[in-house]
Amino acid sequence: MLLRTSFKESRLTRRLLVYVLISVVIFSVITTLVQMVVNYRQVERSLNTTFDYIQNSYVDGISISVYALNETQTKHQLKGILNFPYIEYVSVEETFGDEIIRTFDGDPAFQPGLIREFQLFYPDSSKVEASYGTLIVGADTKKAYSRVRKEALIFFGVSLVGFGCVVLSIFIVFQVSLTRHLISMSQYTDRLNLDELETEFKLNRKTPKIWADDELERLARALNKMRARLKQDLADIKKSEDAVRRSETLFRAITSQAGEGIFLADTGGHYILVNPAYCRLTGYPESRLLKMNVKELIPKGTLPLFSKGGMEKSGQVETGLIRKDGTSFIAQINCAPIQLEDRTLNLAIVRDVTKQREAEESIKASHERFLTVMNSIDATVYVADIQTNEILFMNRYMIESFGRDFTGEMCWKVFQCNPAPCSNCTNKDLLDDDGKSTGVNVWQGKNPVTGKWYINHDRAVEWTDGRMVRLQIATDITELKNMEEELRQAHKMESIGTLAGGIAHDFNNILGIVIGNTELAMEDLAEGHPAKIYVRKVKTASLRAKDVVRQLLSFSRKSESARQPISILPVVMESVQLLRASISSDIKIHTEIAESTGFIKADPTQMQQVLINLATNAAQAMDKKGGVITIAAKQIDAAFESLDMDEDVSTGRYVRITVCDTGSGIDPGIRSRIFDPYFTTKEVGKGSGMGLSIVHGIVKGHEGLISVKSRSGQGTTVAVAIPVSEEARVIEKKVPDTVPKGSENILFVDDEKAIVVLVGEMLTRLGYQVKTCLNPIEAFEQFKEAPDQFDLVITDMTMPDINGLQLFDRLRSIRDDIPVIVCTGFSSKIDENESSNLGISAVIMKPVEKKEMARIIRQVLDKTG
Repeated sequence: MLLRTSFKESRLTRRLLVYVLISVVIFSVITTLVQMVVNYRQVERSLNTTFDYIQNSYVDGISISVYALNETQTKHQLKGILNFPYIEYVSVEETFGDEIIRTFDGDPAFQPGLIREFQLFYPDSSKVEASYGTLIVGADTKKAYSRVRKEALIFFGVSLVGFGCVVLSIFIVFQVSLTRHLISMSQYTDRLNLDELETEFKLNRKTPKIWADDELERLARALNKMRARLKQDLADIKKSEDAVRRSETLFRAITSQAGEGIFLADTGGHYILVNPAYCRLTGYPESRLLKMNVKELIPKGTLPLFSKGGMEKSGQVETGLIRKDGTSFIAQINCAPIQLEDRTLNLAIVRDVTKQREAEESIKASHERFLTVMNSIDATVYVADIQTNEILFMNRYMIESFGRDFTGEMCWKVFQCNPAPCSNCTNKDLLDDDGKSTGVNVWQGKNPVTGKWYINHDRAVEWTDGRMVRLQIATDITELKNMEEELRQAHKMESIGTLAGGIAHDFNNILGIVIGNTELAMEDLAEGHPAKIYVRKVKTASLRAKDVVRQLLSFSRKSESARQPISILPVVMESVQLLRASISSDIKIHTEIAESTGFIKADPTQMQQVLINLATNAAQAMDKKGGVITIAAKQIDAAFESLDMDEDVSTGRYVRITVCDTGSGIDPGIRSRIFDPYFTTKEVGKGSGMGLSIVHGIVKGHEGLISVKSRSGQGTTVAVAIPVSEEARVIEKKVPDTVPKGSENILFVDDEKAIVVLVGEMLTRLGYQVKTCLNPIEAFEQFKEAPDQFDLVITDMTMPDINGLQLFDRLRSIRDDIPVIVCTGFSSKIDENESSNLGISAVIMKPVEKKEMARIIRQVLDKTG
């Protein structure tokens, strides 16, 4: 009866019984399989033991019987083997030559499952290793395994019944002690309602001590406590319903008096409650709104207030709402879902924020216009608090100039890299004693962050929050500063050029007198005369002074040097020889000249001057401690190898010449001024400040580059790069030592008396008829009186009253075929091409040697004659 009731009313009982039966079957199967495996292994061990016994006990006897041809004994022994368990087959095979004789016993149709063969040996001790036959024994494994399976089935049945009885007994105990009480508890719970809350649940059993306060007892007590709490909860719910009704009355009273619109809607947007203020906002009466949906008031094309699933989260939205009269306004709606009874509703507070948003849009537009104006200015603009120096605003141009927006940081820290407020800050000058703006404060300076020059306009203005702030507008004037510096440098160079030109003119006249008189003296001195050696040295020194003047004129742009394709190697070697005699013996000179540097188009004298000036500066930097000067030269292709210059280098091949020293280096503070004329750090008498200026002028004149790398105390490296010339070097033909002469009439004009006397003597010795004049006007008058008397006119360029070109024009106005040679120490007004276009026969640069003058005069006369 108990089991039937349990099966009928308890699904747990039925499920538990099924699980128990399945468990019994699975456990019985597993134990049976284990037993079968054990039995199989026992059969195998039994067969192996039998075969070992046959080998040890029968093989030797059968060998003797078969050898003795005792067939009766042999069969008796074979039948003995068949008495062993599972042995069903035995035979003996004897071999006599090619004939095999078999002796068989057992079932002839038997198919053995396991066969073992044993060798039969001769009993003669001399033939112990000789086999004459085989004993074959076969075992019936199928029969053995069949027996094992039958035993397994019997074991499975016994274990299934045994386990089933044990488990079923346990199951019955479980049903009696637990399941029936669980059924009674579920039945009590099903019957539980408001009318049954007074009845307690009791277990239908006697409670012996062994069961006292077990899980069922605790579960029954818990069920009764739940019943008591449910009773109390129902009483509380009744109180809550009364409170809700009172709260609803209070809510309606509050919403009706609220100044802001309030409505209550379901998740679909249908109005449940609206207050008078919301009716005033929308223009609809309450009765009409309660029949409408919130979505009907939202303009088409705007974001809907409610999603398809309703507003499930608290939040704030802004949307347009349409009034009854068709006008719209911007509504700010604060929404919150609330749970009322068994459904979710949406409570919303609505405010008209149209005017507020219009004001904000106006402010936003004004702010955007302000930013547009500020960001369109190509000047740095920022605002900082006057009291704290905190940056409040930076325009786009300034952000790009300084790398990022520094709003919120200190201006003196990010713009000036100072550890404290700037000592020259203009804040103190921007406000008067009454806190009013004093106007614009204009100043200029170089910014340490950007490295640029700015002209700054500072002014105190009132910020949006009412405080006074500093507004600075700074314009980049770096380019103007550079132009100013370039203009100053140009004026300086022009002044130097004018001074150099004047000096060169006078000095060339002096050199011309020295050279000319030296040549005349050399002609008058006999060969072997002791004084001739010294006179020749005077001429050599004068010619070197002539080259120095020419370099000075090239530096001042008063003359162009004669350039030709040259190799730098002989120039370096000659310069090193000159240097070794003039610098201290504590200073060593190393040369590193590549085997093939190619040719550069340059004036060798000027390139020698570059090397000597650079090496002299290097030697003076090491004057106290000594050191090493390294002069190196090699050809570099800028397309594949860096020239390591300060300037950008176009592609092409260059000869890079470097002069390195191990001296004291150059102070970074004066690095930018080292090429300025007359700038020097040397003591008085040790330098004029013109050396590097001349070097810079020569290098730039050769379309080259110059770079200086130096660290204080670590030496200096000056690199010069001159473009490689593609022109082939022309080997000049040696000019014959003979001096050409003539007998023509020459008019010579110069305002320097010593030159007039000297040139007159030189031309006379060459055989010419010479007429000299110190005044160009007087010379013109003499030529005017007898223009056909002269075959050639030689005139100085720079003279008082009229210059050489003006005299040339006057002479040509009288006789247009008269050849004219112009002599000049320098001229910015005439060069070789221009003189040819004007009709001047030749231009001679002072000072000039007798042989050179004789050659040019003869060329001109022969060409015009």
